[in-house]
Amino acid sequence: MGSRHDPDKQDHAVTIRAMVFWMEKAMQLMKHNGVDQLVLIYDRLNASMKNLDFAVIKDWGQIQNYYPLRLGMFYVLHSNMFFNVAFNMASVFLSQRTISKVKLVKHLSDLKETIDVDNLLEAHGGKVSVAKGTEMSLLNRLMSTPAKVQEQK
Repeated sequence: MGSRHDPDKQDHAVTIRAMVFWMEKAMQLMKHNGVDQLVLIYDRLNASMKNLDFAVIKDWGQIQNYYPLRLGMFYVLHSNMFFNVAFNMASVFLSQRTISKVKLVKHLSDLKETIDVDNLLEAHGGKVSVAKGTEMSLLNRLMSTPAKVQEQK
């Protein structure tokens, strides 16, 4: 969840290395399972402006360039007015292609209109359960089949 990230307490380089690590793991699983694109959900439940990391947003734009056409969609769940303003300011660092793949979502119900509940965590009203400490098995499960993303309305 976005509320756990505090840019004042976390080393930026470590955060970027972690992002690259997870992207590389996702790419391996995607290749193994025949999946071309991934859908990311950034849950900002209980997050505030103190959790917003402009440097990471800026660097994400650069990191995403190393994975062309891999990002299907990037949903920002529980997006609020402050995040929307901050995203608009930070978007100058992102390519138009990347910006077009970002959807700011205020409510879970809006997310469930787009993504099949079979591919959402239980915490998001879906059917995917995960025990604490099993992030890799969750990632493997989610990457084992292409996500059922419904047509945008």
